[in-house]
Amino acid sequence: MDETIVKQILNMLSTLQEACQSLYDSARQENHTLFTRLYQDMREALSQFVRIAKKSDSQGAKKLDACCSSCLFSLIRIYSYFGKKTALCLKKIEFELLPLLQEAYLQFYIYEVLATHPERIPFYEAEEIRTLCANTYLDEAIARGSYKYDLSIVVVAYNKLEYTRLCVENLLQNLPRDLRYELIFVNHGSSDGTMEYFSSKVPDKQLDIAVNGGGSGAVARIVEGEFTLAVSNDVIVGPHAISNLYTCMQSDPKIAWVVASTPNIANLQTIPADYHSLDEFRQFAEENNQSDWARWEQRIRLCNPIDLKRNSVFYSSSGLCINGRFHSFQTNSFPDDRFSLLLRHSGYKMMLDKDAYCFHFGSVTLKQEVQAQGGQDYYLTGRKEFYRTYGVDPWGTGFCFAVPFLNRVVGEETGHIEVLGINCGLGSNSLKIKEQIKEYCRNRDVTLWNITDAPQFIADLRGISDQVRHLRDFAQVKAFLAERSYDYIVWEDPFLFQTDQEKLIDMVQQALNPCGRLFVKKGPHLERWFSADSDLRDIGNGWYIYQALEEDSTFGG
Repeated sequence: MDETIVKQILNMLSTLQEACQSLYDSARQENHTLFTRLYQDMREALSQFVRIAKKSDSQGAKKLDACCSSCLFSLIRIYSYFGKKTALCLKKIEFELLPLLQEAYLQFYIYEVLATHPERIPFYEAEEIRTLCANTYLDEAIARGSYKYDLSIVVVAYNKLEYTRLCVENLLQNLPRDLRYELIFVNHGSSDGTMEYFSSKVPDKQLDIAVNGGGSGAVARIVEGEFTLAVSNDVIVGPHAISNLYTCMQSDPKIAWVVASTPNIANLQTIPADYHSLDEFRQFAEENNQSDWARWEQRIRLCNPIDLKRNSVFYSSSGLCINGRFHSFQTNSFPDDRFSLLLRHSGYKMMLDKDAYCFHFGSVTLKQEVQAQGGQDYYLTGRKEFYRTYGVDPWGTGFCFAVPFLNRVVGEETGHIEVLGINCGLGSNSLKIKEQIKEYCRNRDVTLWNITDAPQFIADLRGISDQVRHLRDFAQVKAFLAERSYDYIVWEDPFLFQTDQEKLIDMVQQALNPCGRLFVKKGPHLERWFSADSDLRDIGNGWYIYQALEEDSTFGG
């Protein structure tokens, strides 16, 4: 699209945002003449943008078309409410039209300006993002030291009304009685009666987006709670789940993201459960969802059919403004990995809350979106873009712990415990040992070290470790291992492969405490260990365990 036209559109989108205040004031004062004139001018401008966008096939034009079509749909309904439903008219201007216009500006700027001028991205990320993305309600709350609500509870739906009904009815039954909350429903381009169903429930706010992809990020601009609970419409909330998620989040100011455990989810986030009906699910959840800090498991990444976010971190100008971050101009794949990486790099924790079990039907909407965007190419393109942007593979070493660590691999540990990870990539397997000691032994007195010869993982490992070291040669490793001994060592990828591996193996073994356990992943760097008379025990999926002294058979608890 011509840069002169792009600049004109951006300027006009800014003017339309400013016009929302005049539209709001004229509606409140019931000034029909001014309201009608503003409505007509705004409608003509938005219609013109849609016509311009349809003449271009650029990604920015597609975003402009979807966003402005949604703004136009909102404006027309606002006009229909004038003089009849004043409160709803005002609410729709403030909490729907304005944030949709702000989102239209942001999306058009990202995909039409930054995509063609990538040299501007550093300035955008350092400066502009806070102006373009920050939630002003949260900024005001932070400034005065109190939030309007404890929770902003958001249900997002794109068609599938039968699932949405089940989701909402169960949510309403399990709302916490001791927390202040606002209920926000987001209808994301549905055409099956979802909008009307949401309205019938009279939420505090309802964001109706006419076109799927036409401004879903607007919801980040209207939440007013200290935390946001986001619920996909294919989730059934379990008893006590919301309260337990909230308790987990409140336990540590460094926790920024908490996700409930559910079935039908990737990242090994489910827990063993046996039920065959909705009533049986509720009974299981009632028994499982007893608040227990030992079952709050820190993760290096999360997938989120139902989650709790710390709004000051996610959406305020003093936080990360995550709703304005991106790694690809082609797809929106790997958003969970992007959130996780940004939180890790900023020193925040992410927790899987096993005492907040909910039911998840499983990507009811996402499957269709992935198929519409090319199936596996959707992930392949996003994965390449992610690596190009951040320098790590979102599905590389340590992005999720190995299946053998899904079961208990720690003993009965008391007192202080030292855990060491060696070239564990993003660090899931070494972190899992620490978290198992907390869960099964109820022991928080654990120090997690990670060492690596791969500098690209340092920032990620700092986010989940107590101590991290980048070791470049044999002498540094020797000096490091001489400083202390370890109860658990996890050795994943080849480490200092050009050095004498025989000596390195001996040195690592000597760093184990008596009865210490060493977990190693089979590879050419550890060939000597995999002989017929090896001391290693196969635990599956290419992983083996070596125990310094086999006093007993406590492995696996």
